[in-house]
Amino acid sequence: MGKSKLDLLLYTPRFARITTTRNVHRHICGRLFSTAKSITSPLRILFAGSDDFSSTSLKALHREHECNPSLISSIDVLCREDGRVGRNRDKLKEVPIKSIARDLDLPLHTINTFKTWQSPSTPFDLIIAVSFGLFIPASLIESFPYGGLNVHPSLLPRYRGAAPIQRTLLNHDRETGVTIQTLDKKRFDHGAILMQTSPPLPVPEDTSYRALHDSLAEHGAEMLVETLRRGLFIPPLSPVITTHAASLAPKVTTEDEHIVWGQWSARELQLRVEMLGSVWTELGEEADTHDAPRKRAILTGIRVLDWEPELDIGVGCFRYVKRKSPWEELMVLRCRDGWVSVGAVKVEGKAAIEGGTWIRSLQKRGVGRKFW
Repeated sequence: MGKSKLDLLLYTPRFARITTTRNVHRHICGRLFSTAKSITSPLRILFAGSDDFSSTSLKALHREHECNPSLISSIDVLCREDGRVGRNRDKLKEVPIKSIARDLDLPLHTINTFKTWQSPSTPFDLIIAVSFGLFIPASLIESFPYGGLNVHPSLLPRYRGAAPIQRTLLNHDRETGVTIQTLDKKRFDHGAILMQTSPPLPVPEDTSYRALHDSLAEHGAEMLVETLRRGLFIPPLSPVITTHAASLAPKVTTEDEHIVWGQWSARELQLRVEMLGSVWTELGEEADTHDAPRKRAILTGIRVLDWEPELDIGVGCFRYVKRKSPWEELMVLRCRDGWVSVGAVKVEGKAAIEGGTWIRSLQKRGVGRKFW
């Protein structure tokens, strides 16, 4: 299978020319990194992760362990305990990295909080935290000869925080990258930068959240392995100097899902649903005044239409459309610059219903109704 446009941007030639800068930093394969050093014995790694992004780094480390045991002698995995989900929080959802650790036959440890957690008796040389979700305490970092490392999908100090990929897309940034940093003992994402994508990677205008996430995960995993091979974590450190402006990437909230009809494009609606799971708005009448009571409506399964319905309606209005080839019932929704179909609608106080079925059940099939 051929690589996507984004993949080709993220994967650079391995044998690029090496140059040394005035600050004794090096530039190779589109990455800026500090001076290389050698380890004296193979690394015993404690890997702290949780999701698909961190699983990609774990797989890369495991491949390196099998191919290069003189660099990595062992890997243990630390992850969060299974979380409770559902309306009554009566279902357990397994952390994705758990199954990866089992498949790779790696020792697995679970944790809820570091306050009560007992470190394994196995000695470790280095802790690597990737999308872990808990702050690693200074006492634990200091207990390892080489401290800790982190893979962060942004050009630090830009987008410090829990949602750098989401904020990159929500803010319509046209460039991004990955940073390998040490674990700071006091704050998230304030460690010494050991390697960083340079120059920044362009973000294609039509990229999806999943494509950007997966490509940055692969890119970051390669950079992590390269950091270990070059011993960039070995003291004394020589941090990379970067000129990116500092900013925050807080977790996404329900306000990030609230449709702004005058600003969001059809593409923006689809992107947010893909990234956040759903968006919401308010259901009312076209003739409503601003203070009219309305009910919240949650929309999912939004897709940009590659054809234009023969309808003359305003932004936020929707209609029932039946197509013959292929046969389908659709709920189409007008945006400021185009049209989308809506997979499902959940009106406040009612169950979610497939979009075509919901609008077909409405009186006059949506005429006179509008999302605000």
